[in-house]
Amino acid sequence: MSLSSQTNVRIDLTSSAFDAFLELQDDFGNIIAGTDDAGGGLNSRIIEPLQAGSYIILARSLGSGSTGSYQLSVSEGPDCSSVGALQVGQTVTGTLAANGWLFEFGGSMDNWSLSLATTQKLRLDLESSDFVPIVLVRDPMGNIMGGAGGDPSIDARLDLELGAGDWTVSVTTQFETALGAYELTVDVAPPCTPGTDFVLGETVTGELSSSDCLVDFGLVADSFAINLTEATSISILLKSSDMEPFVILRDESGFDVAVGFDEMQNGTARIRQTLSFGSYALFATTFSFPPEGSYSLTVSEIVCDDPEPIDFGDTVNGTLDDGDCLRSGGAFQESWELVLANDTTARIDLVSSAFDAFLVLKDADGTILASDDDGGDGINSRIELALTAGTYEIVASSFGADQTDDYELTVDAPPATTPGAPSTDGTGASRPKVSLGPASGTELLRGLRMDYRARRTEALPWLLRGGGKVVGVW
Repeated sequence: MSLSSQTNVRIDLTSSAFDAFLELQDDFGNIIAGTDDAGGGLNSRIIEPLQAGSYIILARSLGSGSTGSYQLSVSEGPDCSSVGALQVGQTVTGTLAANGWLFEFGGSMDNWSLSLATTQKLRLDLESSDFVPIVLVRDPMGNIMGGAGGDPSIDARLDLELGAGDWTVSVTTQFETALGAYELTVDVAPPCTPGTDFVLGETVTGELSSSDCLVDFGLVADSFAINLTEATSISILLKSSDMEPFVILRDESGFDVAVGFDEMQNGTARIRQTLSFGSYALFATTFSFPPEGSYSLTVSEIVCDDPEPIDFGDTVNGTLDDGDCLRSGGAFQESWELVLANDTTARIDLVSSAFDAFLVLKDADGTILASDDDGGDGINSRIELALTAGTYEIVASSFGADQTDDYELTVDAPPATTPGAPSTDGTGASRPKVSLGPASGTELLRGLRMDYRARRTEALPWLLRGGGKVVGVW
């Protein structure tokens, strides 16, 4: 096929013998467009604005081994120019018609022009009671910069930041036979900046709705601010009987400090975290669809109890539970006070059959002298250190966050060893038993940062681009 000038071309492939598939290539064999079932039934149709030049049309079946007769027609296609201009803050109405421009999947499409003088984050709402709406934003080259819709149960909403320049907003649907009226609104997107300051110890109630700000892959959210003047351990509890709660805590740089899921599927999402002084953004959101419902949000300080006494030579029993103090990383901890009248070498063992034990030893000023994970038998902890007379704090904790249950703590002199025989791990190699911290040392922090965005992907109909063309919606 050769064109002497720029033309809107319509190509139809029809057959009663096989499932028709059309492919359009340029003179170099690059694929420009390909469609299946876009012409009604099992027929195919391509409508494309083409520059002057030579093109290749491939007429084939969708499945392998299918044969039979077909009819191929090439004609001038409908004008794909904009049906009108959009302004920010404006609502327009229109109608998808059968003779209109076609979206790549075969659905009719209206194009609206949008010009921006400055960069703006916009919200586009497309509503229709006649068809399943899809809204797209294209750059001047026709590349799709963002899109939303395709879910029969809801209207299409897209929040997108666009720079200064000319853009095209496309109103479309997936099926050629789905036609009818629609309403399109373009406005400034509501900001997801931190809202009201949260006072530690208070509980607030709220309600999520589709009009709230969008944060991360279309999650609607209410936002709050937490401002701390000193390092504080806090507990965040988001509860809802209407939806699956999800809570996000971010620092000033936008990094996710912690996230809380409804792990037990009981309408409760929780974060427990020790935070340094500074400002944080807190988002109450949900994975439920539609994302609507009431909730309660509580932020409180976790207060550490005074250390319990333990004597040299004693073994004590304790239990980590969700009311305990937190150490860095969100692990629960209990503190024990050891008073030594004389200089001595002490071995401290923390043993638990329920969790991976973690030990910390501090001096009277709170300076970390040593910490250990798995220095004892199995995943138990052990610190062995020469100590001067004085007062010490022993912190019994777990290696990972949110681990609870019983433990046993022993402080005693190390057993006598043969002079010159090093402690080994059974392989003959010396094994260090303890991690010594400098005078200004901090606790070892090892945690896993959840990638919650993957969960949301399954719930969102969004667009996959390939070669500048839309190739799928799910």
